[in-house]
Amino acid sequence: MYKLLTYILITPVLAVLLASFAIANPIGAYTTNMSASVVLGQASYTTSTSGVTDSKFSTVIRGVFVDSKGRLIIADQNNHRVLIWNTLPTTSNTPADLVLGQPNFTSNTVDNGGRNYNTLSSPNGVFSTGDQLFVSEDGSSRVLIWNTFPTQNGQSANVVVGQALATSSTTTCNDINLSGAQGLWVSGTKLFVASRLQNRVLVWNTIPTSNGAPANQVLGQADFTHCTALTTSAASLTDPRSVQVDSNGRLLVGDRSNKRILIWNTLPTISNQPAEKVLGQPDFTTGTSTTANSNTVGQLIRFYSSGSKLFVPSFNRVLIYSSFPSSNNASGDLILGQSSFLGSAANGGGSTSATGFSGTQAVFEYQNKLVVADEGNARVLIFDSSPPTGCITIEGPEIITSHQVNLTISAADDLDLSNLLLMEIANQPEFSGLSWEPYNTTKNWTLSEGEGLKTVYVRFKDSQGNISNTYSDNLLIDQTSPTYSDNLVIDQTSPNGSISIGGLIDTSTVTLNLIAEDPVINQGSSGLNQMRIGFDPNLIGAEWQPFQTSLSITIPIPSGIIYAQFSDIAGNLSAIYSTNLTRPTLKLIQYGTVPFNSDINRWYYTGHRPTFRGKADPQAKILLTIHSDPITCAATADSEGNWDCTPATDIPNGSHSVTIQTVNALGNYDLFSFELGINTGLVATGSRVYFVQISMVVIVLLSLGILIRRRLNL
Repeated sequence: MYKLLTYILITPVLAVLLASFAIANPIGAYTTNMSASVVLGQASYTTSTSGVTDSKFSTVIRGVFVDSKGRLIIADQNNHRVLIWNTLPTTSNTPADLVLGQPNFTSNTVDNGGRNYNTLSSPNGVFSTGDQLFVSEDGSSRVLIWNTFPTQNGQSANVVVGQALATSSTTTCNDINLSGAQGLWVSGTKLFVASRLQNRVLVWNTIPTSNGAPANQVLGQADFTHCTALTTSAASLTDPRSVQVDSNGRLLVGDRSNKRILIWNTLPTISNQPAEKVLGQPDFTTGTSTTANSNTVGQLIRFYSSGSKLFVPSFNRVLIYSSFPSSNNASGDLILGQSSFLGSAANGGGSTSATGFSGTQAVFEYQNKLVVADEGNARVLIFDSSPPTGCITIEGPEIITSHQVNLTISAADDLDLSNLLLMEIANQPEFSGLSWEPYNTTKNWTLSEGEGLKTVYVRFKDSQGNISNTYSDNLLIDQTSPTYSDNLVIDQTSPNGSISIGGLIDTSTVTLNLIAEDPVINQGSSGLNQMRIGFDPNLIGAEWQPFQTSLSITIPIPSGIIYAQFSDIAGNLSAIYSTNLTRPTLKLIQYGTVPFNSDINRWYYTGHRPTFRGKADPQAKILLTIHSDPITCAATADSEGNWDCTPATDIPNGSHSVTIQTVNALGNYDLFSFELGINTGLVATGSRVYFVQISMVVIVLLSLGILIRRRLNL
C-alpha cells in the first residue's frame, strides 16, 4: 500500500501503527514421526526399488552433504559413485546433475577402468567447502580431493590422501595410510578422517596438496603405529565411522562398535587426547549392546550437529536433540521414523511410506531441511521444518469509510508450493476460534466494527505442519466529518510594517487564521487534507487547496463575508463556515457650527495649553504627543467614544507636529497627525485664511472602526 507511506509522512505519530508488518512467531519445527516433503531415488513414497540411473540409488547410501552453495552431494556406495545436485531438490524424484567415479549415470563398476583419480570403490564420506570436494573410499582406503568443485561427469581428482599413489590401496598402520576410510570433515585448514579398520581418526593440520601426505595427529590410539581395538575408555575408538567439527568448534566422533558418540568441547591439541563427553552410554567405560530408547544411539554411521541441534540416525529412525546435549548420556527430544523412542522396526513396522525408514545411515541439515539416507528403501528423504513465508495486502486507499475490503494474499514455501495447503485470516493476532482454510490469493473480508485503525492478520501452514510468521496489513476507517468551531481569525496589518506592536491597519488585505481538526485521527489538523475559501455562500468557483493555518487574501470593499470548508484525508467534508468582515468608516465631528474639514492640516492657537477633544472607539486608549519637546497627554474614551486631554505643561511658541494615537480593545491602532502653531494667530487652508481666537482647539480623531476578531476553534 504505497499511499500509506505518504500518509505516514504526514502523521509521523501514527507511523508505527500504520506500517505493514510481520509478527515474529514462526512455529516451524520437526515433530515426531512427521512426513517427508521430498523423496529422491523413487517415483513415490511407497516404492523402494534400487537401480543405476540419474534418479536411482543402490541399497547402501552412506554419505549426504549440502555445501555452502546449496549443492546436494550423496555417496551411493554400492553403485561406486557420488551423485551431485547443483541445488537442493524441492520436488520428488529430481534427477542428479553430475556423477563422479563413473563415466555416466548408468554404469556402476567398482574402480571402473582401474583404480585412479577418477574411480571410486565404496565411497561413503563426502564433504565440500564450496570450492573443494572431498570423498572417502572404504574399498580403496583413501580420500580423493578435487581442488576445484567438479563440473564434468567422471572428472578426475587432484590429490590422494591415505595412499602414496592413486593406484594403491595399502593399509599399513602408520601416519600415511588409511584402512577402510569412512567419515571425514574439514575445519579451517584441518582435515579429519575416520579410519574404521585402524580404530582411529587421523588429523592433518593442513589440507594435503600432494599424494601420501603424513598426518599430524591421531585420536583413538597412543601413536601412529598402533591400530588395534583397545579397552573402552574416553580415549579409545573401535570401528569409528563418522567425524565432525560443528559450528561451535566441538569435535564429535561416532564410535560405532562402542555404540556411542564421543565429544571434545574444543579441538584436541595432542594425539590420543581423551574426550570430555559421551552420548549413548552411561560412562566412558561402557560399550555394551543397547536397544532403542531416548538416550541410545546404536551402531551409528553418520550423525550431524548443527551446533544447536544434534541428529543421530540408528534403529531405523533419526533421534533429534532439539538443543545440543549438555551432559553425558543425555536423552533426545523426538524421533523421525518411529512413533515412540522404543520403536526400531523397519518402516515403523509397516510398509514403505513418507514417514518410515529401513536402515538410516546418514543425515545432514541445511536451512531447516533434514536430508536422511534411507538406504534399505534405496532413497533419500528430505524433511522440511522451515515455515512458509507470505504477505497480505488490503487493496484500495489507506483511509476508507467501508468495512468491506478485498485482500491480496501471497505465500511461498522452501520446498514445493503444493505443500502449502492452508491459511488463517483474522482481525486479531491470536487467531482464536478459527479453523484453517485452503490457501487462496484473494479474499473478500469484513473488518472489525467501529472506526479507527484496522488490522488484518494472516498465517500459513504447510503439509508438514510448519506454521509461518503472522503477517498483517492495516488501514484507517474514518466515517466522521471533521469538526469546526469559530474557525477564522482575521488580523489586519499595515503592508509596510512601520509601526510596532502589530503595525498600522491595512484596509486592503486580511490574514486568515484557520484551525480545524479530524476527530478520528485525533491529531489536531494532521488529518486534514484540503480546504477552499471564497465569498460565495455555496463556495461556487472556490478551488480546493492544501490545508494551511494562515492565509493572506484581499477582501471586498466596504464589507463582505468569507466562507470556508474543509476536507479530511478520507474525503469527508465539513459544514461551510463563515465570518463577517466590516470596513471601518470615517466619522465627522463638527466644531460649533463649522464641520471639521479634512483638508485642514494646520491649526493655530493663541494660548499655550489647549484642551484636545475628539471621538474614538468606546474604551479606546488615546495618546497625544507634541513631538517638538516632546509633550504628551493620555486619555480613555468613554462608553460613547468621547475623550479629551490637556497637556500637563505649556506648549512653547512656534510650530509643532502633533500625533494622536488610539488603540482599541482588539489591539488595533489608528493615527491622526497635524501641525499646530502656538501664538501665531492664523489658520490657513488652501487659499483661505482663518484667525482663531478660542481657548481651545477641538481635534477630530479619525476612527477606523473596530475590527472583529473571530477564531476557528477545532
